[in-house]
Amino acid sequence: MTTDPQPVAASGASPETERLLARIRAGEKGCFLELIQPYARSIYLVANSILKNREDAEEVAQETVFRAFQRLDQLRDIGSLKSWLLQIAVNEARQRLRHRQRHPCVSLDEEFGDEAQVMPRQLADWREIPSVTLERKETREHLRRALERLPPHYRQVFLLRDVQHLAEKEAAQVLGVSASTVKMRLHRARLQLREDLAPVFRKRWKDRLSALWSKS
Repeated sequence: MTTDPQPVAASGASPETERLLARIRAGEKGCFLELIQPYARSIYLVANSILKNREDAEEVAQETVFRAFQRLDQLRDIGSLKSWLLQIAVNEARQRLRHRQRHPCVSLDEEFGDEAQVMPRQLADWREIPSVTLERKETREHLRRALERLPPHYRQVFLLRDVQHLAEKEAAQVLGVSASTVKMRLHRARLQLREDLAPVFRKRWKDRLSALWSKS
């Protein structure tokens, strides 16, 4: 059983967001999908960071939208909308993960194609080094694999702070941990990613220098 998320501290809301919320509360329920559309990718990304399964993450994203619609009256501050939605997504994903661990099964529909195609653009662009198109693709693939190797609690914090750009306090509220825990986990996630990716970039620069030297 999940605990209903509590609204977190305000982070500001655009006039358009406030206008949409006012219309929804006035009875225009069709505006709800428009209200949450900017956060759809973030919801999926957070769910997938916990479940590591595309289909389950998509179902959790849909369930999050449904739950949010049901509980919209609980949102006291529109400025906390994104954090509130992500908190619902985290709760739903954790519940599904617990159920999956109690009732393990093998999916016959699991996709083994190009997983990079389902990774959000924010991840693909994170600290990307200047290079040619092919090299950028290789960089994204190395980063994707490095993120997959992070422990789940580090990966979740990294995605919320460095990809979704939530404030430390907001990320702590979403995950149900202290701000100091978020800070510690983010630091360790960054260190592990740096250690994991450093050999790749060192080899790349060594190859470049060797190429330049051979031309001189």
